[in-house]
Amino acid sequence: INGQRVTTTDEHPFMVAGLGWIAARDLRAGDLLVTAADPTTPTATVRLDAVDIERADRAGAGETDSDVTVYNVHVHAHHSYYVLAGDTAVLVHNMGTHGARGLGEIRPTPMHYAKPGTKASRAYEYQRAHTGMFEFKVTGGGESVWADGIDGTTLVDAKYIETPSSSPYTGTAPDFVNASTIDEMRRYGAVIADDATSFESLRIVTNHPAGVEYFRGMLDDLGIPATVVLSP
Repeated sequence: INGQRVTTTDEHPFMVAGLGWIAARDLRAGDLLVTAADPTTPTATVRLDAVDIERADRAGAGETDSDVTVYNVHVHAHHSYYVLAGDTAVLVHNMGTHGARGLGEIRPTPMHYAKPGTKASRAYEYQRAHTGMFEFKVTGGGESVWADGIDGTTLVDAKYIETPSSSPYTGTAPDFVNASTIDEMRRYGAVIADDATSFESLRIVTNHPAGVEYFRGMLDDLGIPATVVLSP
């Protein structure tokens, strides 16, 4: 990048203009990486010169002959940050989950399932704004659940409420729909209660006071160590 080398693990996401978050292994020479904007440039980019993929765990043709130390940094309460390539600050995603016990698959937040301008689209936008661009499958206590985010040892789930009078996140939806939400929280509880995982608590982020009251009561009844945050 501008003649400077940035070394990272192959799964770490970089922001590419027009494409979104792209894992390092999927970057291509010529990609426009988003950089720190100056006051006169709302979105600045730098062209990626080249990508070298090497294995650092064993020697061989085209591979490194010694271990290479890299750092996947977790920045508390932020979903992204900048790394320096010389004097150029390049935007990368906050990936603070490496080595977490109980962590399985990682996938982008599935925005493509939602038609723009719909309730589902607004819910995914809220999720991305409050928990980040990726979802994480966590397993423990014989259960699995997809968390919207991970903050250290805390699992995070965003619950967007558009119609409080008929929402599974206020307990006002049909019983079978409410039951699905309760089951999701129960599975979170099983993962957190399993000492074999790294996870110790749950944080629910919601945009409506009715959701705060509902989830606080439910999580207390289920005995799950949790906080519920109101964030419009």
